[in-house]
Amino acid sequence: ALLSGIVDCALLRLEEAVALVRQQSPSGLRLLLGIEELRSLLSAPPHGVLATSDAFIGRCPATCLRLVRGMLRASRWLHDDAALFCRSLRRWVMPEASEEDAVGLWQLLVREGAFAVNGAVSRMHWGPKLEALAALSKGTQGLTYEGLISCAHVGESVRKLGRHPGA
Repeated sequence: ALLSGIVDCALLRLEEAVALVRQQSPSGLRLLLGIEELRSLLSAPPHGVLATSDAFIGRCPATCLRLVRGMLRASRWLHDDAALFCRSLRRWVMPEASEEDAVGLWQLLVREGAFAVNGAVSRMHWGPKLEALAALSKGTQGLTYEGLISCAHVGESVRKLGRHPGA
């Protein structure tokens, strides 16, 4: 739907985003919100990114800013509140999860910095990941940090919300 223009933005799992980047790069698709503390592109548990087209960023910058701010708030709430995380996990992702498993998963995600509480789009974080992706993916050797990551919305959101200590 994102590629065909039916929707302007989409919340994607990391695996979906990598596939779209391979199809669309080096132009046409950008990540608005990245992933915190990702160990490697191939061996990490599923994470999500907020992605949109360059055209939507240009047409609707205020909407992009609101989307990013909303995702940061949601990440912070889930990071800070184990009970909320557990309820959300069982309601929307894993209804079969026990309380012990849900709390254990929350603790792991907090410990690993998996919640993008401050946006997670730094060059230090993404540069090596993009280089690794480009090296592994046929036809994506031209991927650049600037061509994939839209930092302005995250920076403005963090300035408005304040920096979260959990990063």
